[in-house]
Order: sequence, then C-alpha cells, then structure tokens
Amino acid sequence: MTNRSHEQTAREREHLLSFESVKRWMGRETIRSKKTRIGYLDHLQVLLEHLGCNPDELVARRIEDMAQTDFAKRERLEQSVREFKQELSRESAGKAFMVVATACSFLKANTGARLNINNPLAEIKQEVWMYEGEPSREQDFWRNIVDHAPTIRDAAVFLIGLEAGPRDGSVMRMTIADMTSEFSGGTAPYKLRVPPPGESSTRKQGGFGFFAEDARKKIDAYLSLREARGFSAEPADPFLVDLDTGTRLKDPHALNDALKRAFLDAGALSHDQVYPPDTRLSPVRWYCLRKRAQTIMEDNTDGTGIALNWVDELLSHRKRGTQATHYSRPTVQQLRAAYAKAGHRLMIYRDLRRQMTGDQINLAVQRVLQDTLGEKLAREFEKMQSQTVTGAQVAKLLRDIASVSKEAE
Repeated sequence: MTNRSHEQTAREREHLLSFESVKRWMGRETIRSKKTRIGYLDHLQVLLEHLGCNPDELVARRIEDMAQTDFAKRERLEQSVREFKQELSRESAGKAFMVVATACSFLKANTGARLNINNPLAEIKQEVWMYEGEPSREQDFWRNIVDHAPTIRDAAVFLIGLEAGPRDGSVMRMTIADMTSEFSGGTAPYKLRVPPPGESSTRKQGGFGFFAEDARKKIDAYLSLREARGFSAEPADPFLVDLDTGTRLKDPHALNDALKRAFLDAGALSHDQVYPPDTRLSPVRWYCLRKRAQTIMEDNTDGTGIALNWVDELLSHRKRGTQATHYSRPTVQQLRAAYAKAGHRLMIYRDLRRQMTGDQINLAVQRVLQDTLGEKLAREFEKMQSQTVTGAQVAKLLRDIASVSKEAE
C-alpha cells in the first residue's frame, strides 16, 4: 500500500461509506470500536485496489461464484485473495492477515458466507466424505476407494477407519490381538481395542470400538498374505507391517499416502485436488474416515443412531460435560448392541437394510444381546423397554449386566 496523506485516507473512507454494502457491514453490532472501523475500512481499500473493483462489485463477484456448480469456478475470488495474501506476506504477515480478516468479515455480512482462504476445496471435501443421509451412495463411493487401495493391508485398515473411526496414531500402535481377539467363536460386530495414539499428554486416552464382518474378511486376507510371505503373525506382533520387509510401520503418513493413491486411482478427485500447492491443505487424510464414522453413528434419522455420549466412548473422545463424565457411562454390551443397530449404515460391502426387514434387523440385535448379556438378561432387557418398571428392578438388571460385563472382559 502506497503512502497516503491523512486527508486522502479520510476521503477514501468517506467514499467507501457511501456504498450500501459497506453501510450494512459497518452496521453490525460486532463492529463497535472506532479504531476497528478505521482499520477495517483501510484494509478493505487495499483489497479493492488490488482487485480493481468497488465494494458492491466485490459482493456481486462473490455471489456469482457461489452460484457456480463447477467447484473450480466457485473458488475464483477465493483464489485471488489467497494469491494476494501470499504477496502481502512477503511485506508484512500482519497486514496480510488483516486484509484476509477484513474480506471475510465484509463478505460474511453481505452474503452470509465467509471466504474460505486457509482450507481450499471445502465444498469438495464436504461432498466427498461427509455423510449426507444416503447410505447407498456413500457406501458405493467408499467401496470404490477401498477397492483401489494400493495393498490388501491398506484395504483392511481403510475399513477399520471407516467403520470404527480410530485415530491414525492409534492404528499404528495396534497389535494383531487388538484386531482379532474376538474372532474366535465371536459374531459381528467385533470388538476392537484402541491403544492411546502416542505419548503426548493430550493424547493418552485409549478405548475400544467395533467393526463389522466385511472388515474382518479384509483383515483375514491381509494376515493370510502376511503369513504366506513368511512374516510373523503372533497376537503380540504389530498389526501394520511393510509387506516387502515385514518391519513395523511407524509413521501415520504412510496411511495418508495410501489413501491419496486410492483416491487418484479410483478417479474420485484430480491430482491437483489431492495434491494442492500447499500439501497441508489436501482434503484427503485419515481424519475423513474417522469423521465419516462419527457422523453416521450420530445420525438418528432412521432410529438407529447412537447417543452422542456413547459415540464419544466409541471414538475415545473427551466426554461431553459432567453428565457424560460421571453418570452416563454405557457398558460394553450396550455399546455393542447400539453399534449393531447402526451397522447397516457403517458397513462398506453390505447393506443390510436392502436385504432385511425391520423385524429381521431387530431380531439380529436381539441375537447380539443374547450373545453378550445371556438369553435371560436379554429377555429382561426387552421387557423393560415396553413396561413401566420400578427403580429396584432397574438396579437389579444393571447389577446383573455389570456382573456379566466383568466376566466378559
């Protein structure tokens, strides 16, 4: 920005205040301080001079971009601001930050949507991995990704991420026993032990989750290939190893690299989308698998969602509030039954809802309850769902369930 006299900058501010879009922006309750108003107006002038337009034209450009169905065209203004930000950063990082903050605030006041400067391809990211209430399309998309995994090991770990949602650091630390301890004589969903993801004081929480039959098949195939190549597959051995050398995988970046290759080979995104100029902004990373699992578990549109506090237990999240931390703590059996009801939406290679009626799904859930609680407790649990019961009856059932839970553990 060139040096200006006080009179010139004052005239520029007055000129900006003559536009309806600026009046609307300055009328917001959040802009109260006179110093803030002056700073915003000065930085808006810098941006407008660079783009060669006035405030109303800037709003019109943003609205035109938002109406585009082509995602590349929707980002034209955002890309211009990103490039200007990089240019200003060479002169002053503080000035670059303020120009971007001003642009975001101004356009949010006039269009209802902020510019997306720091995380490109937000729309594509949302469409790619966010659950939108259409399980068949979602499963078809992810089935294509898993089918294009670089190795059978990657396919197995993708399914674990999609159906159980553990952190990538936890997956790197898992042993074969963590994955397969319930395979012998067990029925889906299978329990997965989730170790803490690392030594950081903020990442020490481990836990457990569940996954379905299709993930078990991929795990079995991977372990069979591993043994065929002469690599150890004892319960205490690490789950993820290099299939060429048999050495343990230690860097979570290996998972992200495999996922990016699968996206490219499946034709889900272009190379420039998977590998943008700033690779930290790539929309393809392990988090998208974990987010899908959480979003589907919490979705209760068809009555098979899992309570939010219980989802926290399954994803090893920090508990939400005092109620969740000290009172609402489900047992392993309750979580298994809840996961079984939501399983048809989490699975990638089977859609139980297409093959089973509602009564058949309920019967499958009752079988899970019988496997975990025992037939007698399952009948009592079912009766209590349709009857008014006393506190003493509830207490007795909970004691019985707790007793069975300890034996199972």
